[in-house]
Amino acid sequence: MKNFLSATVNLLTHFLKIAAQNHSAPSKLSGRALIVPIVRIAPVVLIGSWIGTVCLLGLGTLHAQEFAALVTPPRYELQIEPGKTTRQVLEISHLGAQTTPYRIYTADWTFAKDGTVSFYEPLQVGSCRPWVSLERREITLASKAKTRFRFEIAVPPDAVAGECRFAVMIEGRDQTVKASDAVSFPMAARIGVIVYATIGRGAPVLEIVGSLVETIEGRATPVLQILNTGNAHGRLSGILDATDSSGAKFELSPSTLPIMPNETRKITLTASPEDKIAANAKYPLTIQGNLEWADKKTMMNRVFHMPLTEPAAAGKPVNLQPPAQPPVPLTVPLTESLTPTSKPVETAPSRAH
Repeated sequence: MKNFLSATVNLLTHFLKIAAQNHSAPSKLSGRALIVPIVRIAPVVLIGSWIGTVCLLGLGTLHAQEFAALVTPPRYELQIEPGKTTRQVLEISHLGAQTTPYRIYTADWTFAKDGTVSFYEPLQVGSCRPWVSLERREITLASKAKTRFRFEIAVPPDAVAGECRFAVMIEGRDQTVKASDAVSFPMAARIGVIVYATIGRGAPVLEIVGSLVETIEGRATPVLQILNTGNAHGRLSGILDATDSSGAKFELSPSTLPIMPNETRKITLTASPEDKIAANAKYPLTIQGNLEWADKKTMMNRVFHMPLTEPAAAGKPVNLQPPAQPPVPLTVPLTESLTPTSKPVETAPSRAH
């Protein structure tokens, strides 16, 4: 039994790592949303792929049930002016063989530095969920059926510039997983559709505050440390030219992880998995090219050195690039102040918890 639970935790932890990648995936992964199997007996949030089926399997007496849903789109990035309302529609498809009820509600969420996503149904400080209304709280779908589900965001006239972030959660009914004749535990699964709504002149302001080389999955990887001093999330894009110490050339692209306001996030620079030149690159690397975000771009030209000592453990910094370089703004800050001129809207109980 102990081995079964240990294997279950390890498998779900693996799904959690996949979750962070799906959450922040580039447009080529736009067909994915967050699906969260929830083990009620442990404070763990787990996320995998939206497509296919989450099977709840036990040992001893076999007990298997399904959560089989598909939701599109997986993410919304909206622009709304104060005093305005936007109405959006998502499509929910039930792929299972049996008629299934789903509960629908909103949640606040955080994106940790280690890439994990946590959801919170109780209102968090500064939550904009009181602005959100859902069409209904429960739906029931027959086998192979689908429905269009509507929600709206009504921004108060005195809302300050910034960003409203929340998730629309689609949750299946709790299932009982029977691990043995004597042991069983409840499990459920839910899909989280992430919503970013930029309010007024909300915008990210990104700058490079450091660079290093980390050992990730056994491979030396160049990493940028990006600070966001703006009031909305940002994502980097672009194709960078890299040259190693032998003169071999290849291309790198920045991770599209979201960089939240008032945080510094590590952004890896990676090549295509099929690029054998990049896989065998010899340090130091010279990397240059345009980094882009929103409608801004800047030229980057940096040298990344391998450490002088043994590489650190996977995922740990192995070299801060010397000499220390001052922060490099990715764009000239907006001349018009984005400082809030009115108090934030109080977070009253929402119709759309």
